Amino acid sequence: ADIQRDTYIPFGSGVRGCAGEQFARAEIAIILSVILRKYSLYPAVARPVEPIVRLLITPDAIPLIIERRTASHELQEM
Repeated sequence: ADIQRDTYIPFGSGVRGCAGEQFARAEIAIILSVILRKYSLYPAVARPVEPIVRLLITPDAIPLIIERRTASHELQEM
């Protein structure tokens, strides 16, 4: 696939790629699994996510409701 010259690639690619990419991806997976084991996340408002075009394309803020999981809820998921 042809990549345009000004395309954003988060960790770079090829010989100039970020040496910490695999560590960063593993770290975020671990952090998310720890958080989601103890908390449930729900959208505060039911609406589609709209992208914001800047230097990078990012989603608009997504308000979330965070609820601590109960012990009985954790047992049901196992």
